[in-house]
Amino acid sequence: YSLQHGCAACSVHPTPQCRRCCCLLCCILQASPWQGGTPGDQLLLSSSRSEVLLWRADGWDTGPLFTWNGLTRGRFNPTASQIVGVAVSSSPRQACLYDTSTSVLLSTLDEAAAAAAAGSGSAATAANAASGAAGGEFVRGTASACFSPSGELILWGATLWDPRVPAPLHTFDQLSGAGAGGCFHPGGSEIILNSEVWDLRTRKLLRSVPALD
Repeated sequence: YSLQHGCAACSVHPTPQCRRCCCLLCCILQASPWQGGTPGDQLLLSSSRSEVLLWRADGWDTGPLFTWNGLTRGRFNPTASQIVGVAVSSSPRQACLYDTSTSVLLSTLDEAAAAAAAGSGSAATAANAASGAAGGEFVRGTASACFSPSGELILWGATLWDPRVPAPLHTFDQLSGAGAGGCFHPGGSEIILNSEVWDLRTRKLLRSVPALD
């Protein structure tokens, strides 16, 4: 599960001294069972504006296991063996995939490749990418990347990736909303982008649900 809390003092002026005691308040926090630990162990992932930290749930006093500077919006895969986060200062913008047991960079999703794929797609997608809206730079820059329920695919903004290959699989049109990105349906066969629901296998629009926007 994941939680979002706000702490005005820490989010505006974070300091090393307040990082441990306040990270539950000022950061995005995600918890997941630790596959490499003993039964009941959990890993925690906290994200500030420019730093992602990996913790043991029972090891706050000893500090984080790993720290990824220059990264934000970290998310576990379903087994907590990998995380994906968005680089805060890279140009073009990148999403980065890391191993949680070694902290090693496994793969990089490149915004330039996504823009090229969007430009070669439908007219609506190409126009949106060029304007910085649906599927374009602004969307991917502000959206989190997230894993599919199987852990094999990643959705970053409106762009679908398989991190094992260098180019994106598909960039979806965003037909409504401000383009803040999307998520996978827990069943694994659909993607939700703003108020639109897309079939993951056919990449076709299934329905629009205005209440989701």
